[in-house]
Amino acid sequence: MVDTEDAWEIAVWCPESETFRPPAANAAFDVLMVEASLTVDATMQGINDRFEIEHGSGRWDCDPFLGTLRFTTSEGRVCEGPFDRLGTWSVERKTFRLGWDHPFATPPIRGGAERVLAKGEEIVAEVLTTRYLRLGQDEVEHLAKLTAFLSDLPAVYRGWADENLILYMAFAEPSWRDA
Repeated sequence: MVDTEDAWEIAVWCPESETFRPPAANAAFDVLMVEASLTVDATMQGINDRFEIEHGSGRWDCDPFLGTLRFTTSEGRVCEGPFDRLGTWSVERKTFRLGWDHPFATPPIRGGAERVLAKGEEIVAEVLTTRYLRLGQDEVEHLAKLTAFLSDLPAVYRGWADENLILYMAFAEPSWRDA
């Protein structure tokens, strides 16, 4: 369960002062964070159960040009589905760059990110409309769930892009690929 008593420890980049600062309070954003976390957690559990996707027990691959995320089980069965790039988190700097602003988020993998930006503009949520965010691992996990939820892709996967950068992706429920 997401604790709504504590404020999210997220800071937004302010280009004018060239520093990070706390975002403006936004009750609609807070409600969405809780709803998204609960929804995505339930969806992920269902996907894990149906497709036997467990951490470390198979292989994940993605094709950013086609927007396809594929999981191969340890028994060799393959399931796949479409994905969008949610953003990247720098472990060293503790900064997150949302997918709508990411230079490598090509059109096949940025539709959901653009919906996130539109929702942020609609509810005036700086966290969804600011280019760079500073936040810890727990907040990044919740933000990834929120961006997946807003992208209409109800599942989240993360993987190392390099020794410092974690790529977050949202994906639709996969389907088994015929052998």
